[in-house]
Amino acid sequence: MGFRVSILVLLMVFVAIGAQAGDRSLFSVSELVDQYYAKKDSADTKGRLAFTLRLRGPRDCDPQGQQSCIELICDKLGTFGCDTTSEIQEVGRACRGNPDGTCVDAVCTKLGTFGCDTMSEVRDVARACVGNFDIGCFESVCRRLGTFGCDTQAEVDEVLRSCSGY
Repeated sequence: MGFRVSILVLLMVFVAIGAQAGDRSLFSVSELVDQYYAKKDSADTKGRLAFTLRLRGPRDCDPQGQQSCIELICDKLGTFGCDTTSEIQEVGRACRGNPDGTCVDAVCTKLGTFGCDTMSEVRDVARACVGNFDIGCFESVCRRLGTFGCDTQAEVDEVLRSCSGY
């Protein structure tokens, strides 16, 4: 009898672990985003966000916010990655619509050391971050998707697009 109970308990543990590991197959990215915002949203929060977006659209970010995005990207590119006017202008264009470098930093952390070390990679990351004024949604969805759920540019783009609301 004790042996059967042990086997039953082990079986239940494996089923629980399998359900957690396969979390991505149970929910789509859009469903996870909806779950995140369902928990987060309140009438007051929605009202403040709508008011803020009316006053300040993504292209009207203050220069100091853009500067922190530019500085972060130039740090990622290294000494020679941001040493000409044209490179800095390219980074500046990529940073438009990013209030600061928070999203870019979070995404580059998910992509790993070699996921944000070229101009095209950081430009793609910065463009994907446009409209993500709060990275809470991105972090929550990636956490639910698991270790390998947000480790490629395509996966990150899908999550950020869903979280941005645009």
